[in-house]
Amino acid sequence: MLDFDGTLVDLAPTPDAIRVPDTLPRLLSQLDTQSDGVTLISGRAVEDLDRFLPDFPGSVYGSHGAEHRARPGAEVVHAVEAEDLTEAHDACDEIAEARDGLICEHKPMGAVLHYRQEPQEASYVSAQMQQVADGLETFDLHQSKMALELRPRGPSKGSAARRIIHALPDAIVPVFAGDDRTDEEAIAVVNAAGGITIKIGEGETAAQHRLPTPAAVHQWLSSWAEGEAACLAV
Repeated sequence: MLDFDGTLVDLAPTPDAIRVPDTLPRLLSQLDTQSDGVTLISGRAVEDLDRFLPDFPGSVYGSHGAEHRARPGAEVVHAVEAEDLTEAHDACDEIAEARDGLICEHKPMGAVLHYRQEPQEASYVSAQMQQVADGLETFDLHQSKMALELRPRGPSKGSAARRIIHALPDAIVPVFAGDDRTDEEAIAVVNAAGGITIKIGEGETAAQHRLPTPAAVHQWLSSWAEGEAACLAV
């Protein structure tokens, strides 16, 4: 189980500016063959992940677990009804339009209100978005860096990891690698299941191991895909 941004690819100033290494698609295909399957668990939408990894062979959980596609070519299952999503988008738009410098980002399974250009609006944004979340039964509010995000209530990277592990035979050891605070939910689930967890980069974590960069992740995965000993630092 692998996160995408910050784990398989380096972070970039904007989501569309990330660069996928030429060797990554083949590496993931090799790993899928050599292991018991590879799954992406990302905050990005499934459609967005397909754009960067069009030939990815495994299953995909997008939008923090609110979207799921079991295999390439299969239907994407969504956790939120279109009517609820429209309500979240409209409410976010209304708050953004009331103050200069606020930006509402529509996501396939939620909405994000950014206030990076107007940091003094943090209290206003927090109060307004909390009011919206309180009125929407299907969404919870999450703090991000200079932004507030409405995400579907229930699905998370942790719940995605739990679903994957539940379907595994007892002899299979689950592995998860991620770099962000949202990945800690999946790390906790995999730890509880007796699996292997890896934190990418700096910061506090409950993961058992740490790798410094996506490049180091590629090196580790390459060793694994080629049947060599895959060593990890504690």
